[in-house]
Amino acid sequence: MKEHSLFEQVLERENLQRAWKQVKANKGAPDIDGMTIEEFSQFIRKHWETIQTKLRDGSYRPSPVKRIYIPKPRVCLTPDIKRKVRWTGQSKRRFKKS
Repeated sequence: MKEHSLFEQVLERENLQRAWKQVKANKGAPDIDGMTIEEFSQFIRKHWETIQTKLRDGSYRPSPVKRIYIPKPRVCLTPDIKRKVRWTGQSKRRFKKS
């Protein structure tokens, strides 16, 4: 059986579905792109193949993060929902052992 790279494992359907479920459960608010969780569900169905191709060929460019000023001496950057799903998938990946 062919061993997949870490990158390929992150893009596996099961891993991304787990990531999406976690982001959806957190009920995140729209960020700089204005996309809601409900809109993302439709967006990803329509655009996943294009995004996946761009990720693989290195041409994918994520949208900027939203800067939020909080009453503390630090800045908090919040990612858009597409980035949240990718990050969650990368940080929570659980891969099958061969």
